[in-house]
Amino acid sequence: MSRPRIGIWFIGARGGVAATATLGLVALQKHVVSNVGLVTGLPHFEKLDFAAWDSFVVGGHEIREGTLLNSVERLRAESRVLDSAVVEACRDELGAIDARVRPGTLANCGERIGSLAGPELANFDLESARDTIQRLQHDLREFQREVEVEQVIMVNVASTEPVADLQRIPDRWNVLAKRISESD
Repeated sequence: MSRPRIGIWFIGARGGVAATATLGLVALQKHVVSNVGLVTGLPHFEKLDFAAWDSFVVGGHEIREGTLLNSVERLRAESRVLDSAVVEACRDELGAIDARVRPGTLANCGERIGSLAGPELANFDLESARDTIQRLQHDLREFQREVEVEQVIMVNVASTEPVADLQRIPDRWNVLAKRISESD
């Protein structure tokens, strides 16, 4: 019996953390690098039934322009933290993953983070809270359907957002849902 595939959905998909993790995953999938240094490769974990590297499929949301490969290349050139041969070996796969990255949201972001947004997000600037939520949900469902994964793990590695005033957020879903509806 084949094992189920698992989706990884990065919020901030083209940022340094997500780009590095994605490159590492692709490099492991292609056997360009070994698992030396990974906790899951230690003898303590060898009897655990972890998912194989090729079980994972990546997609995500991003507010910035550019591509995943641009982000990886920038990290390679400026920070010198990535090996050029590894980047080159994973180039095509990074392009395929980048095709699964969708426009994120600027909801509740500060001015500094908003200034990073590409023109593609201008279309969503006047989007209501309800429409934003529905669009993001649609993106996740489409990703799950298109890449045929059983489950999707969402990882938020987006830039730091302003602290929310938790007293303004209701502790009951029906109250929050009403506020979202009223925001239209």
